[in-house]
Amino acid sequence: VLLHLDGSAEQLPVHGAPVEVAGRQVGWVGTAVQHHEWGPIALAVVKNRTDPTVPVLAGGVDATQEPIVV
Repeated sequence: VLLHLDGSAEQLPVHGAPVEVAGRQVGWVGTAVQHHEWGPIALAVVKNRTDPTVPVLAGGVDATQEPIVV
């Protein structure tokens, strides 16, 4: 999934940081970057049964999900 990260965090999540919903790990962060238009974003692998409308924590940073289907 593409994660739109909360821009108020001072640091981006590191590679391998846990992605959590309600304190339960549902995936991990692959890459996090500062996008020139979207702000801080990350690519993450999450379990396919994770509701994409639920906010997550990515390495302790609040985030929203945007599923990517290939």
